[in-house]
Amino acid sequence: MTANEMDSGLKSPLARFGAEMRFYRKNAGLSQARVGERLGCSQDLISQIELAKRNPSHDHAEKLDQIFGLTEKNYFMGLYRRIVAPAGGPLYHVRWVEEVESRAGVLRSWDPLLAPGLLQVESYARQIFRRAPMISSTEMDRRLTERMRRKLVLDRQEPPVTVLALLDEGILYRPVGTPEIMREQLDYFLEVSAWPNVTIQVVPISAGCTPGLISQFAIAEGLPGHEPDIVYAESAAQGLITADEAIVAQVRGRYDAIRADALPQSASLTIIEEAREHWTRRI
Repeated sequence: MTANEMDSGLKSPLARFGAEMRFYRKNAGLSQARVGERLGCSQDLISQIELAKRNPSHDHAEKLDQIFGLTEKNYFMGLYRRIVAPAGGPLYHVRWVEEVESRAGVLRSWDPLLAPGLLQVESYARQIFRRAPMISSTEMDRRLTERMRRKLVLDRQEPPVTVLALLDEGILYRPVGTPEIMREQLDYFLEVSAWPNVTIQVVPISAGCTPGLISQFAIAEGLPGHEPDIVYAESAAQGLITADEAIVAQVRGRYDAIRADALPQSASLTIIEEAREHWTRRI
């Protein structure tokens, strides 16, 4: 059995690097301490890398290729490049999707401008990606595939994920593509709202300057083996993923303040249905 076969279920580039490192080390009959000596680092660091708890360095990857006779293939260098410059987008976003969102027990989110990525239909997401500056059709299709793949977490059974999404009412009326696309997106909101693990609440325009208009963010709770909650916040220039208690507390306080302005789910669904009729009349 190859390393790839053993770890085919691992999505995270960091987890993949650690699993491959462990596979080749054991296959060569080397201990963690022995590999640490050759890399010039401690056994504890080797253990942390194999458990995907620490990032390897460029030097680590280069030396691992030498140790395991993989220099011509640049095998570990290739895995390292996936960690520091992944094809799926900015590193912070890839880490959120693959290492946090996919494993969380509860996902709370606030979106003031667009439908949440996790709840976007394909046609809606395509309209967003096609507007990216200088994007190729190949890159657009790749991003779209990754976006749709995120939905798998909604079907996770053990343990199931709970999604609590707060949306600004403006999202329901901001045209993204054609009226048909907007109706499809709102139909999907109505569909998933009937699922026991998904709650969508709308913050009405009448709420005025709600505390969340600055940016979107999400909070992940209940990650296996990770007691603190994790926050993801994004702007046009950069993103942040952190478990810093002060920042998490600040974002959670903002989320609670926004939710206080939100309509209950039943009233929110009425607002979504009204917006759906708005787009239906324009088809």
